[in-house]
Amino acid sequence: MNVVHERLEPRTVLPCVSHARTTEWVFCVKGSMVGVVDGRTHRLRAGSILLMPPGTRHRFITGRGSCEAISIFSPALALGQGSDIRASD
Repeated sequence: MNVVHERLEPRTVLPCVSHARTTEWVFCVKGSMVGVVDGRTHRLRAGSILLMPPGTRHRFITGRGSCEAISIFSPALALGQGSDIRASD
């Protein structure tokens, strides 16, 4: 399992990705953002949580304000060679 604290600046548009083996939970701690999960839009505010099972295409976008979030990956997200992150369009 990996746990990552992230801060997304205003007007951030992250690339669309999916994970082959890893489930991801994103918990919005402060601010707000939009999560686009398999083409469906979800508004996250402080206290919201969003679940992305393996193979789910997703991206996150902030508006005029920043957002702080905790991302939990299980099993641990593999990086580098053999990475579990797949770019999606």
